[in-house]
Amino acid sequence: MAARPRSRRRQPDQAPPREVSTDRPADARLEPQIEMQRDNILAVVISLAMLLLVAVLVFFTPRMTGDTFMTIAGGQDVLDGKLGKPDDWASTTKDRVWINQSWGTGVLFHTAHRWLGYNGIVAIKALLIAALATFLVLGTWEFGVRPSIGIMASAAALSAARHFIDMRANVVGLTCLALLICILYWSGRSRHRIWWGVILVTIWSHMHGSFIFGTGMIGLWTLTHLSVTWFESRQPFRWSEHWPSIVATCLALALPALTSPLGVTNLTQPFTLLPNLQTDAWPIMAVEMRPIFNKVNKAFSGLREYFVLLGLLATPAIVWLLYCFDVKRPFWERRNMRRTVTFLFTLALVAVAVAMAIKARRFIPVALIVATPLVAFEIQWLLSHRWFVWPTVVCLPAAIGLGPYLESVWPADSAQHVTAPADLRKVWSVVALVILCLPILIMLLRPILRQVVKSVSVLPSFLGWLANQRRIQWASSILAVFMIIMTVQNLSRLSRHYRADNPFLPDEDLFGKMILYHEFPDAAAQFINDNQLEGNVFNEWKWEGFLRMHCPQLKVFLGGRSRQAYPASAAKQFVKITNGADPDLLSQAGINIRYLIITNKQSRLYYKVMLDTKFPWQVIFMDDRSVVAANQNNPEARRVTRDALAGRLTYPSIETEKVSLAVHRLTEKSSSSSAQNIIGACEAANQIAPTPFVYNLIPHAVNRKKLGSYWMVRYMEAELARLESVDVQRARGPYVLYSRQRAAFVLSQHYASQNQNRLAQFWKDYSQQLTAVIAAMRQATPLPTVDPLPSREELARMKS
Repeated sequence: MAARPRSRRRQPDQAPPREVSTDRPADARLEPQIEMQRDNILAVVISLAMLLLVAVLVFFTPRMTGDTFMTIAGGQDVLDGKLGKPDDWASTTKDRVWINQSWGTGVLFHTAHRWLGYNGIVAIKALLIAALATFLVLGTWEFGVRPSIGIMASAAALSAARHFIDMRANVVGLTCLALLICILYWSGRSRHRIWWGVILVTIWSHMHGSFIFGTGMIGLWTLTHLSVTWFESRQPFRWSEHWPSIVATCLALALPALTSPLGVTNLTQPFTLLPNLQTDAWPIMAVEMRPIFNKVNKAFSGLREYFVLLGLLATPAIVWLLYCFDVKRPFWERRNMRRTVTFLFTLALVAVAVAMAIKARRFIPVALIVATPLVAFEIQWLLSHRWFVWPTVVCLPAAIGLGPYLESVWPADSAQHVTAPADLRKVWSVVALVILCLPILIMLLRPILRQVVKSVSVLPSFLGWLANQRRIQWASSILAVFMIIMTVQNLSRLSRHYRADNPFLPDEDLFGKMILYHEFPDAAAQFINDNQLEGNVFNEWKWEGFLRMHCPQLKVFLGGRSRQAYPASAAKQFVKITNGADPDLLSQAGINIRYLIITNKQSRLYYKVMLDTKFPWQVIFMDDRSVVAANQNNPEARRVTRDALAGRLTYPSIETEKVSLAVHRLTEKSSSSSAQNIIGACEAANQIAPTPFVYNLIPHAVNRKKLGSYWMVRYMEAELARLESVDVQRARGPYVLYSRQRAAFVLSQHYASQNQNRLAQFWKDYSQQLTAVIAAMRQATPLPTVDPLPSREELARMKS
C-alpha cells in the first residue's frame, strides 16, 4: 500500500493556491482577483502614454495662488532666524508667532528661487508631479492590481486632482501621502518596514501641516492589523509580534513634536483650525474649508471629478453584494491575513477621506489619492468578468460624457433676477447616479439577457469571442484611449494659454503663465519701491506673500497665513473694511494705515475709494491689475498725494503714469481739478494706452458735476471712431477691445437715461458685438465681424 503523501503546511501570510475548475459556472469567476495577472504589453504601453500626457496636463494647469510667494518669503524668515519668533510681517498680528508648519518647504522654495529664479520653483513642481505619479502607480501595484489598470487609475486620479496641484507646500503633502500608502502596503510583508513610515512622517511634519493625516494613517494601520489578527487567530496578544506597529504609532505621534522648532504646537495647530475648536470664531470660513454642499459651492474646479469618484467607488461594491446574495456565497472569504489587513485599512481610509472632502473641499485631492488603489482594484474586477467588461467599457465613458451635455441643458439657477450657472453638484450627482445604476441594472437584468442570448443563435459564439481572456485585456486599452482623447482635448485648450502670441499675456514667461502672474501687483510693487513708500497698508488677501517678498518694508493687514498668525479680531475688521462698511473704520482699528493696495476688480471697497467723497483715500497709482490709494488723514500719505499731482513720483512706465493721473483727476475728493484738467488727463491717458477703467469712471465724474454730459458723449463717440481703426491683434489689443466695449456701454446707459431708446439700443448691440469678439479671442476662435460705426451725420440723424 503506497504511503500517503504529507500535506504541505501553509504559512499564515501565504495565499492559497488558486483552483482552476472547468465545470464551474462562468459567473463564479466574479470573485475579486487580487493576484497579479499577465498583462497585455500594448495595454501597458498605452497606459504609460496616458500617464505621461496626464503628467504634462497637470504640470501646465494654471492656478493663481499667493501661497507660492508666501512660502518663498517664509523660507527667508527661517534663514534669518525668525522661525518661532514674533511676527513682523503685519501690523495686526500683535507680536503673535506664525506657526509655520511648512518651514522646510519654504527653505526648499527659497533656495531654488535664489539659485534658479522662478524657474527653480517650476522645476520643483515638475519633480513633485513625477514623484506623485510614481507613488500612485506603485501603490496600486502593492495593492495587487495589474500594471496597465494601476497606471490607468493613477493617471485618472492625477488628472482629477490637477486643480489642486500648484506651486505651494500642499503638493509636498500630497506626494508624501502617496508615498506613505506605498510604505504601509509594503510593510504588510515585513513588520519592520513600518519604520520607513515613521521617518517619512517626521520629515513630512516639517514640510506641511497635513502630516497629521499621515500620523493617523499609521495609527489606523496598526489598529486594523491588531483587529484582524485577533479576529482571525483568536489568540492572546503577543507583544513580540506586534510591538513594531505599536511603537511606530507612538513615534509617529511624538517625533513631529520633538524634532520641530515649534514643539507640541506642531501637533495641536491643525486641530485649532477646526471651527468647533477655535477660541474666537472667524467671521468667514476659508474658501478651501467650505463643505461641498455649502450654498456658495455650486461650481468649482475638481467638483466634477469628485462625483465621478463617488460613483466609481460605490458601483462595484453594490454589484458585489448583489452577486453574493444571488449565488448565496459569503461577502468575504478569509484567505490571506496580509491582504485582509490591506483591504480593510484601505476601505476605512477611503471612508474617512471621502467624509473629510465632503466636509471641506480642500481634502478632495486627499480622497482622490487614497482611493486610487481601491478604484483600480474595482475597475480590474469589473473588467475581469464577461458580464461587466464590455458594458463598463461602453457605459463608463458615455456616463462621463453625459456630464458636459447636462451642464448645457440643465436649468440655470436664478436669484434676484440674476442668472447664474447651473449647480454642478446636481448635474454631476446625476452622472454619479448613472455610473452607479448601470452595472446594477445589468446584474438585475442578467436572467433576461441570458434568455435573449440563448434565443439568438449568433450571439453565443460572438459573446464567447468577446469573453476570451485575451480580448478582455483589451478593455483596459480602450478605456486608456478614451482618457488619452480627453487629456489631449484639455491640452489643446491649455495651449492657447501658453502660446507665445497670447494677446492677454504678451509678456509673461512660463512661471508667470502658470501662476497667473498678471493677477499680482507687480507694477504697484515697483512703484512702491521706486518711491520708497513704507508703513502700514491694507492689502488684498492673496497679495500678502507677494508684498512681503517684494516690499518687505510694508506692514500688511491680513493674508493667507490667516489662522496661523492673525487673531480673529483682525479678520472681522478685514471683512468690514472690504465691504466698505465704515469710512473711519481703518483709523478706529487703532492702526495707522497709510496706503490701500487692492485689486481693481469691482468690489465694494474699490467703489468706496473711487466714488465716495467722504472716504478719505485718494488714488496715486492704478494699472490694469491694482490700485494704490493714500490716506488723506495721514501727513506722510498727503505729501505723497501732492507729489503725485506735481509729477514728482516715479512710475514704472509712462502709460501707468498717465492712467494714474487721469484716475486721480476723475476721482479726486476735492474740487481743485478743473474740467479742463480732467479732460486733458483723460485724453493723454487714452492716447498712450486705452484703458477701460478711465472710460468707466467718466460717467461718475459727470454725475458729480465735474464734467458735462455733452463733452462725455462727444468724447466717447470720438474715441470709438479712433479706436475702430486700431489693430486688435497687436500688443494691448484686448485692452483696445475692452475700452471700446466700455465706451459703447457707457453711451447706451446714457441714452437710456435720456429716453433715447433708438441710440441706446444701437450702442447696446455694438457693445455686445465687441463682447463676442473678446470671448472669441480668449477661445482662439475666428473673430466675429463688428458692424462699422455710422458717420457723424448718421449719428446726428439718429439723435434727431
